[in-house]
Amino acid sequence: MISYSSANSAVATVSVSGVITPVSAGTVVITATQAAVTGVNAQATQTYTLTVAALPVPVLTFTTPTSASVVMGNNLTNAASSTLSGGSYGMISYSSANSAVAT
Repeated sequence: MISYSSANSAVATVSVSGVITPVSAGTVVITATQAAVTGVNAQATQTYTLTVAALPVPVLTFTTPTSASVVMGNNLTNAASSTLSGGSYGMISYSSANSAVAT
């Protein structure tokens, strides 16, 4: 039988089947140990170092970065872009701090 362990469960945990779950950013040593069987094999141990990276923080930028103006009855598009795009990153949503002035 092979058993697994994490040297620091505050960084990552490991299940009985070897599935690793990251908990926080940091470095941890994961160990796999195969038990000895008398007359068949000696105990075997293998370790490796796992680095868990922090979640990336996006930086949003508007096309017009600080302020903009629009005349009543017209529309303004001031799109935002993110340093994180594609894949599993969330979409950008917009809101107005004063919907009585603009939505």
